[in-house]
Amino acid sequence: MESIGDLMGGFAVVLSWQNLLYMFIGVVLGVIIGVLVGGAAITLLAWLASVLWRRGGDEVIDRAGRAEWRMPPLDQLPPPGLTRLEKTWMTVLRAYLVIAGGLVLFRIAQLAFVGHA
Repeated sequence: MESIGDLMGGFAVVLSWQNLLYMFIGVVLGVIIGVLVGGAAITLLAWLASVLWRRGGDEVIDRAGRAEWRMPPLDQLPPPGLTRLEKTWMTVLRAYLVIAGGLVLFRIAQLAFVGHA
């Protein structure tokens, strides 16, 4: 994880699973809160471990000419390179979105055809 945004993204994924558990299985509130707190704790620990893992390896940036820094035109920038781990997690996120979207569509169809369950 690179930033607090990644930490919040992990929290949002855990929260989304909580909603799916409640909608489709009827899991009680205590279990949902327990999984939510556990997922948030695991996400926080993973973020903390990644921050501690990277310590000491950062190079110092000379900020003397900061006022003159300019970004090159977009057509001159190289394409971003993704590591194998980043590609794997992008695939996991896409699969999660497909599964979650399918479950939501299933629930909508269930409510439309069967009625309020």
